[in-house]
Amino acid sequence: MKISVHTAWILLMTSVILMSLSVIYLKNTSGFVFIILGLSAVKFLLVAFQFMEIKKAHIFWKIILMIFITVVFTAIAGLV
Repeated sequence: MKISVHTAWILLMTSVILMSLSVIYLKNTSGFVFIILGLSAVKFLLVAFQFMEIKKAHIFWKIILMIFITVVFTAIAGLV
């Protein structure tokens, strides 16, 4: 997936706005935590692949990153 730095920045700002709006309007709903976790995962992967140059790294590091985000966010979702 080839995206420019500007597009990545716009996606990050959009996800920040969506997270803010979900805190304001969806705070007491059951899916609130999963919305926040999903947007956080997207932001994490976007920053890692676009700005930390993981997209140019060895496949081992890409797999480790995916395993890490899956384990962390599953553990956090499991606590809720």
